[in-house]
Amino acid sequence: IEREALRIRDIVQNLLALTPQKNAADALVDVNRVVDSALGLMTRPIVAARIQVKKELDANLPKIRGRASDLQQSVVALLSNARNAMPDGGTLTVSTRSVDGKLIKLLVEDTGPGIAPEIMDRIFEPFFTTKPTPDSKGLGLAMVHRVVQDHGGKIAVDSGPGRGAAFSITLTAAREKTHLV
Repeated sequence: IEREALRIRDIVQNLLALTPQKNAADALVDVNRVVDSALGLMTRPIVAARIQVKKELDANLPKIRGRASDLQQSVVALLSNARNAMPDGGTLTVSTRSVDGKLIKLLVEDTGPGIAPEIMDRIFEPFFTTKPTPDSKGLGLAMVHRVVQDHGGKIAVDSGPGRGAAFSITLTAAREKTHLV
């Protein structure tokens, strides 16, 4: 009974995490720092899977407004999916870049087997999973999608059989406050 109660608690918490949050613009967030933190959390499982990490972070990346913890959780979910897609090793590329100082692009790309075209429309659906294990809830990409939307951004995926998967997140850079004199 206790095990099932804890399972139900986890499901409810995950469902709550999928609900839109009213104000994602809490603070200025350094996306590069979020990426570094997420990679730090995932270092051990990535290394254990014999995955080479390429980190290409734009040193002049503008900040965004948002919640660093939510963004970090999203990057961890993308890194975890990439690791799971490459159980026998591969290359994981994480990059950031600024687009005209107005947009931030974050890319998480793996060299795994790719996503089958017939499931591409479903990957952001809550509870959709391709993993056969019972502990897979299928909430990771749904949560990432919700967080990106809460931050006023867009997420896209480019993938196909045999060519890995590239998840691209686009967010708006924070505007500088102007002071009238």
